[in-house]
Amino acid sequence: MRYTNEECNSKNSTYATECQPTFDTCLTIVQRPAILNQLLITKYCTKRKACEKQLNYTHSIAPCRPNDEGRSWSCATCCGDRDLCNYDDSNILKPNLKILSVYIIYLLLLIK
Repeated sequence: MRYTNEECNSKNSTYATECQPTFDTCLTIVQRPAILNQLLITKYCTKRKACEKQLNYTHSIAPCRPNDEGRSWSCATCCGDRDLCNYDDSNILKPNLKILSVYIIYLLLLIK
């Protein structure tokens, strides 16, 4: 999906995508073609190895030089693994019955 910077920064959640748990990495590509006066932002849910291949390819066709006025540039980043930007651990959230029962007993003792 390609969107302008304004579209990505807008409060419209139409452009938000929740990655499936099978994907461990978020790929972001920011491009500025010389013929356009705007940024193109592309985001994908992917696997780490595929992201690294895309990163190498993106940097091979256009260098990542955002301050290079008048020239095309393209930057790519792989987010995931260590920074856990796409990590969802909500499926392991389970109530701890021991702590809950101790808390309830404590509350009952306070009431008496």
